[in-house]
Amino acid sequence: MIVDLRAGEARGCVGESLKVQGFCYPPQWRSVEAMLAEIADALEADQPVLGYERIADDGRPFWAEPSEVEFPVS
Repeated sequence: MIVDLRAGEARGCVGESLKVQGFCYPPQWRSVEAMLAEIADALEADQPVLGYERIADDGRPFWAEPSEVEFPVS
């Protein structure tokens, strides 16, 4: 993730930065505040953020793509 600090209308937006392409548009959030609010809401509702699922490993939470999440077989 990267915060765009260049002058202009998009200043402060939060987006993804890829090794080859650089900053990807459109950004995911218009500001750090908007990003944190969405993440907080997702944590409270136990919902994914941008397709990433919150899981815990040894009590430490982290975010994983749905394809990386192993569900127990019943």
